[in-house]
Amino acid sequence: MKRSVWSTWVLVFTLSSVTQARAAENAPAPTKTQVNDAKAKEQLLGEHGVTLQWIEEGGKRGKAQVTEENGLMKLQAEQKDAKGNYVTVEGVIERVDAKSFVLVGKVETQVDYIAGGKACPREGRFTFRITGKRKYWRMKEMDNPCEDVVDYVDVYLR
Repeated sequence: MKRSVWSTWVLVFTLSSVTQARAAENAPAPTKTQVNDAKAKEQLLGEHGVTLQWIEEGGKRGKAQVTEENGLMKLQAEQKDAKGNYVTVEGVIERVDAKSFVLVGKVETQVDYIAGGKACPREGRFTFRITGKRKYWRMKEMDNPCEDVVDYVDVYLR
């Protein structure tokens, strides 16, 4: 009898945790960016390079632009090659920390030899981080949901 009560509590707790996690993922986009590091904010604003490791266009990076309007920072980025492969990143920046930022928006990739060459869209919260001595923020959510590969989406420091 004790075991079934314990199992029920574990199930309830697990379902509650999953529901809370999904609610956080689906929470509405912010109306103002939370800035926890002013220097990092200044570093993030402006034009940057963007890359997806599958796209090799002679080492040429795509363009990323971070703007701010009424306290809300936005990111729009794209890299494309001559074959039609691309990565796009767009959304609002929810939070800026010393070595990371959180984007609420969309990331889409399309590479001719991944997922049958079809576009692979993702929506939600994405964390971009600078680790070690890297000169770019790398998207933490690297697993491609359309095929068993890892995507390195990088936004480069100016």
